[in-house]
Amino acid sequence: MNLNFRDLKYFQIVAELGNVGLAADKLGRTKPALSKAIHRLEDAFECELFERKGRGIQLTAVGEVLLARARLLRGATEEVLREVNDFSRGQAGHVRIGSGPSPLIMSCPKSAICSWPRPRARLSGLPLDRALCSESVSRKARWIG
Repeated sequence: MNLNFRDLKYFQIVAELGNVGLAADKLGRTKPALSKAIHRLEDAFECELFERKGRGIQLTAVGEVLLARARLLRGATEEVLREVNDFSRGQAGHVRIGSGPSPLIMSCPKSAICSWPRPRARLSGLPLDRALCSESVSRKARWIG
């Protein structure tokens, strides 16, 4: 079985709007393109994902399950992209410094822990007391993790 994330995205939008035409307008795609994406998914799962209801469509029981999973997959995919992009731009990563507890705690810049987006600092399982951190070290120091 081969699934395409784009097909799952299209499926999710169609399912949420309940209408292929509205989904096509929202996505900037044609109705036949979205229909083909849905048919590829139906072929992969060997079942129907939608049933017609008046002028719209409604998810089948299998379609409901796939919609829930598609949302989880898209969320996880977006988180992976965000994390990798942050890491590649130097906005995330790990810095490990070896030292005895006293010198490290006393030289830890408070600004590095408090001002950086999503800051986290850990000292080998020891709690970090921000009140002990010194402002004497450059404000440009960054601890991220």
